[in-house]
Amino acid sequence: MTGRFSDTAGIRLLEQALATLPDGDSSLRAQVLARLAAELFISDQVERRTVLSDQAVEMARRLDDQEALLVALHGRHSATFVPDQVDGRLANAEEMLRVATEYGDDEMAFMAHYARLHCCLELGEIKGVDAELAAMINLADRIRQPFYLWVIAVLRATRTIVDGRLREAERLAREALAIGRIRESDYGIYYFEHAQMVTIRWAQGRMNEVAESVRIHGEQHPLIARWRNAFWAVETGCRRCRARRGRASRRERLRGSASKRLLDHPPVLAGGGLRAAR
Repeated sequence: MTGRFSDTAGIRLLEQALATLPDGDSSLRAQVLARLAAELFISDQVERRTVLSDQAVEMARRLDDQEALLVALHGRHSATFVPDQVDGRLANAEEMLRVATEYGDDEMAFMAHYARLHCCLELGEIKGVDAELAAMINLADRIRQPFYLWVIAVLRATRTIVDGRLREAERLAREALAIGRIRESDYGIYYFEHAQMVTIRWAQGRMNEVAESVRIHGEQHPLIARWRNAFWAVETGCRRCRARRGRASRRERLRGSASKRLLDHPPVLAGGGLRAAR
């Protein structure tokens, strides 16, 4: 997986690779552009990552390279991961799914459904979330690789959080962590500790248990909304959070929490390469 949530080493390497490649169209250059645009998610360079993403998609289309186009469309989801562009991301995911299906690429079809699931959750369309998750489960059963099985386990926990079944959600999150360890990837641990458990503890009114983790990430990633908001909640003792919880229904606040904190992680490229209770 990428180092997107820890440091900018990946960005520096991609910048160097882009500077080394010839300026003309090539499949590799299109994929590097796409990956750099996606990695810039952690920065405030919204305009630049959009431009880079557009360049990647346009280059792949000029080359009529389906593989490069899939990588470019996938990268565009992360590059345009801002609230006012959800409709564009949904259309992008639709195209990605169509191309992946025509190309016979189950792995990228899986990631296209994952992107659509993000959009559905962000829009509060839970039936859509369930439909996309069902499609992903079918594909994961065919692919039978640890990464895809881990994503399914993570999303099952996420879906349970949305329903407010927090004890079951924590159990499912720990099962996902066990699958993630098979891949020997730090990202699985990161996601469990800093996305799922922060969300669950917030919903349980136990933010004090994850306060130190939230403070560290809030200071390290001030440009990423989920950590900025969580950092604010910890620093104010969650007073306003508790007041909002008293006014909002449990499902409404859990759904908002899941979409803002859990699925604020855009889907990443499989394998980290350019391809690859209450």
